[in-house]
Amino acid sequence: MASEPIQTGTPPTRSATGRGRRWYLTLFGILGIGVALSVFVCLLLLGSEWTRIQRDVDAVASERFRLFSDRLDHTLGIGSFVHDAFLAAPGLTRTQFGLLTRAPFDAHAGIAEIGWAPLVTDAERETIRNRAHLDGLVSFEIREMNAAGEFVISGRRSEYLPLLYAEPPDSRPDSYGFDLLSERERRDAVRLAQYSNEPAATGELRFVASDTQGVLVFYPVVADESRPGEPPVPGTYRLKGVLIVALDAEALLTDTVAITEPGGLDMVITDDTTGQAEILAEHRSRARTGTPPDDLPALMAGADPSLQRRYPITVADRTWSLHISAIPQFVTSRRTAVPWIALAVGLVLTTALGTYGARTQSARQRAEDRAGEMQKLNAELQSEIARRERAEDVVRQSQRLEAVAELAGGIAHDFNNLLAAALGSVTLARETVASLGDSAAEVDEDLRATQDACLHARDLARRLLAFAKDEPPSAS
Repeated sequence: MASEPIQTGTPPTRSATGRGRRWYLTLFGILGIGVALSVFVCLLLLGSEWTRIQRDVDAVASERFRLFSDRLDHTLGIGSFVHDAFLAAPGLTRTQFGLLTRAPFDAHAGIAEIGWAPLVTDAERETIRNRAHLDGLVSFEIREMNAAGEFVISGRRSEYLPLLYAEPPDSRPDSYGFDLLSERERRDAVRLAQYSNEPAATGELRFVASDTQGVLVFYPVVADESRPGEPPVPGTYRLKGVLIVALDAEALLTDTVAITEPGGLDMVITDDTTGQAEILAEHRSRARTGTPPDDLPALMAGADPSLQRRYPITVADRTWSLHISAIPQFVTSRRTAVPWIALAVGLVLTTALGTYGARTQSARQRAEDRAGEMQKLNAELQSEIARRERAEDVVRQSQRLEAVAELAGGIAHDFNNLLAAALGSVTLARETVASLGDSAAEVDEDLRATQDACLHARDLARRLLAFAKDEPPSAS
């Protein structure tokens, strides 16, 4: 009997291709998050680093401002000291003035000149000229400067404010006697000092004694003409003269920077009194590499505003500003590799995670492929087993038929032998009966019927033999 066929088939699960696509989309999402997180951490560290750099700019710039402000205040304080000393000892000679002012002048790089200019009426013009000649200024004349920048004898006016003493004493000889009231900016500052009895300053101009650039600060020497018992009222002071302190902002700035370590800061001093910044001095950082541009203020204006600081300074009646800007070297020297290391580590870890995930998926895919191949082989094996079982059933059936045919052949052969003997006996019996005459007709009839039956049995035996020999049956 044939065996039942074995049922085989593929497992009804999701598509392997769909699973792989979804897995790779998940992997790419994880990689994207890893990259984004690495960049975010890097930017966060860069922002923290930038904040620290800005704090460093604040600290270094504040220290520079403090040093400059202290030196400026000390320099202006020297002017006040000389002014007070001059008030305590009026009528100083040129030699005495030099002794009073030489030490402060030598000790302060920011002081370019110290001078004294008395107020002289037109009636006193000849007297002051003779006094100057007696002090050794043999070429002294009250002068003014013409449009060509040359000293000429001043015209007649009601008042003059000629430069009588100067430190250093080796100033231009023709600068002695220069009338401060002959030039508008000096005159305005003198009148303001007289009106308020407070120091007043000019903008940047050229000194007549040393032919250098700087700012003049006028300390007024006045007589109080207010009523007795009443507080002084601005505008009631009678000017007797002015003490002049010429400030060299460039030297003052250089002197400030000289005592500090190179900090990577550019510095510019401007006079903002008129509302338009006028550059008084500038200092290029000693940390600069290469050739700096000529226009340092323009360079500072183009720098990052977050790295610039501005500090207002009051000088007499004027407003200065100290502008400090960090140069690229300042920023570079404070940069670290930490943000970039963090970015690199994040990217490396993300790459490692992606590589591990890809390899895991690849191994999983290979395992699924092998499992599929095994299922296919198993199905083929089951099919082969079923085919072989069916073949074995056919073989067994054939063997049974062969056995039956062999048995039928044996039976037919033996039966055929018996029939041959029986048929021969019947034939002899009929021949014997035929010799007996009419009385044996009935017996012959019976023998003939027996013979016919034997013949039919012989045909049947032949058919069995033909079946046993796998031959086509012959016609009877």
